[in-house]
Amino acid sequence: MGMHAAVWAAAAVSGACALAVAARMYETHPKPIRTSTQRAPKR
Repeated sequence: MGMHAAVWAAAAVSGACALAVAARMYETHPKPIRTSTQRAPKR
């Protein structure tokens, strides 16, 4: 695995995680995205 492969893997994992978190937060709290982006709780 080269450096580019590692970067792509990290980007894919972080992107998928971000999408999953966004979907979960939208399901639990169906509010506008603007209000939820001001403070991001760490889980």
